[in-house]
Amino acid sequence: MVSSPSSFPICLRVIVFYELAFHFNPYCAEACNNLGVIYKDRDNLDKAVECYQLALSIKPNFSQSLNNLGVVYTVQGKMDVAASMIEKAIVANPTYAEAYNNLGLFLSLSLASNIIVVVLVQSYGVLYRDAGSISLAIEAYEQCLKIDPDSRNAGQYCGKHYVALMGAEMNHASVY
Repeated sequence: MVSSPSSFPICLRVIVFYELAFHFNPYCAEACNNLGVIYKDRDNLDKAVECYQLALSIKPNFSQSLNNLGVVYTVQGKMDVAASMIEKAIVANPTYAEAYNNLGLFLSLSLASNIIVVVLVQSYGVLYRDAGSISLAIEAYEQCLKIDPDSRNAGQYCGKHYVALMGAEMNHASVY
């Protein structure tokens, strides 16, 4: 006697449905990502990584897969790779709130290894600066300086951006 699909546990049915979706549309990064989420939730982290990487091979800037891969790498203790993935997720989608949430979690877990945190926070300052958000760049550099007061690059960049911000405010004020 063959069991009907409805007799399978719900998570197995979901896996089968996503696998079928991917089988019929091998360019569906979302199906791969969602399979990865299911495997991560079932603590099959290696299979989750495989699914996220497959999704990224289809859609390289898929912020959800980049973020999810960062989460799995954080759980696995691969902090440098985790930081890179979360950073890429934010670059791919600067309004992706979940990636910023995971960045905060990552930073709180990483406080013991200040080197990674300093480099990551300093990198966000550069990203914000390049995106034209001087005030967010300054906040990132200030956070970096709280962690490592001797960070030469963060101190220099922060000072330069303060001067740029003050100049912009003064130019704006003189228009009126």
